[in-house]
Amino acid sequence: MRNDEIERIEAIIGYTFRDKSRLMTALTHASYVNEHGGESNERLEFLGDSVLGLIVAQKLYAERSGNEGALTKEKASIVSQVPLAHAVDDMGLTAFYRMGKGATQAKGNGKEKFRSNLFEAVLGAIYLDGGMESAVSFTQSKLIDPHYRGEESAKTLLQERVAKTGSLPQYAVEQIGNGFKCCLTLGEKNFYGMGDTKSAAEHDAAKKALAAF
Repeated sequence: MRNDEIERIEAIIGYTFRDKSRLMTALTHASYVNEHGGESNERLEFLGDSVLGLIVAQKLYAERSGNEGALTKEKASIVSQVPLAHAVDDMGLTAFYRMGKGATQAKGNGKEKFRSNLFEAVLGAIYLDGGMESAVSFTQSKLIDPHYRGEESAKTLLQERVAKTGSLPQYAVEQIGNGFKCCLTLGEKNFYGMGDTKSAAEHDAAKKALAAF
């Protein structure tokens, strides 16, 4: 990988590595190692998974007053495969992922586990290179945002925000071709969402409504 590519990746993730080899390892799939040798990102993925859980748990403990069940549910909505995959997509990291021929089909075909593992590996590399403060900064800026979360989370957040107004969101979904369209009515306003499933369409509409509050 060229130096200009490394600099571009560092600009995307918002962190400059002291040891560039850690970033290279984070971006190396096991299939690439099978064909070319070297070290894969599996150990970094393992580390990043634990670091991510701690970062999110500490944040929720400090900022939320809910019981263990509520905190666990919200933590799961942040660290699950869907938001991690969305974060990787937003950063465009798969474009730099070093993979063998057998794994290239998974690069952009919607396999969330494939992409969420990449997020964890990069986080693990940042933690090793820059410590917890750098890991927290990366997680905060690239993941902890409601629009990355799972489908039910956006709907839950919306309901919580509008509860004080006395209004409840009403969802009406219809099939349009191979997908679905949702009309979310909230008071006198309508918000529209599209998706491959009914749930995805509702989620899309809820995200748009959230942006208005």
